[in-house]
Amino acid sequence: MLKTPGSEIRTTATVRLLLELLADVKYKYFANESYSQKGPIRAGVDEYMKSKTLPPVFDPKQTDLDVEEVGKRVLVRRYLPVLDFIRANPRYILDIGTIIDGEARDAALAQNFADEFKQRGLHAGDAGVVLLGAHHAARGVGFAEADRAHDPGEGRLQLRVDQEPDRLPEAGRRARRRRGRDHQAARRADSRTTSSG
Repeated sequence: MLKTPGSEIRTTATVRLLLELLADVKYKYFANESYSQKGPIRAGVDEYMKSKTLPPVFDPKQTDLDVEEVGKRVLVRRYLPVLDFIRANPRYILDIGTIIDGEARDAALAQNFADEFKQRGLHAGDAGVVLLGAHHAARGVGFAEADRAHDPGEGRLQLRVDQEPDRLPEAGRRARRRRGRDHQAARRADSRTTSSG
């Protein structure tokens, strides 16, 4: 996704929507799964927000860069109009990304969101815009008890936190357990149908 030309089309639509949403003053923060909590990507975003200094442009011929350095060069520029808007119209930026993969990623994203939310002094009921990939947005990523409206095809999620941020990771674990029980029940039903047929 970082290096593919197709991502430019998605980015244009996503940035346009983000700007439209963030224009509403009720949204106090912008949380982005692409922005890691630590490392080069966060440093690149922070540097741009402080001094408008951009990282070097990504050159696909440069094969010696690790994924986080590529991310820094690509992702700061990808959401540049959003960062410029936030510079002019202050909103908090919540870096909720993680390098954790697999099933644990959902819990890590939810935990990072809760940590960033708390660090900024935000409170239950403070509205914001959360940018997640389609997979995580469709699953709710542990924000199961938050009021949300999303379009899984675009990976957009608007979120208002209606509970204390410390409880968000637990809400995610409960949602995953429910999905697991639902999946097991469906498999049992399928096996009964197959064996009786």
